[in-house]
Amino acid sequence: MSERKRASAPAPPSANDDAPVSKAGVSPVAKLAPLSKRLPVMSDIQLVAYQSSANRISGDPEHPKHAQALHAVPLIDAEIRKRAESLEAAKAALPRA
Repeated sequence: MSERKRASAPAPPSANDDAPVSKAGVSPVAKLAPLSKRLPVMSDIQLVAYQSSANRISGDPEHPKHAQALHAVPLIDAEIRKRAESLEAAKAALPRA
């Protein structure tokens, strides 16, 4: 019987590396940033999906990320309100035909 050789796993990227953007469009380094810095750069679709997940998880006290979701929900809601207000302001600034 032959003996298998173990190959070491590649080292994880450092937070200071210029990491390429993943297929999902989010740099692995971006996940190290605080939530308040990540929310403004999310697309509307990403933000709504994150809101949906956070709402679901915050409703389940047994979920391992329940506390993080409770913290995230008001931040997500505030970002969505901010975007809606800026959209309304932009619409109001348009000349009427």
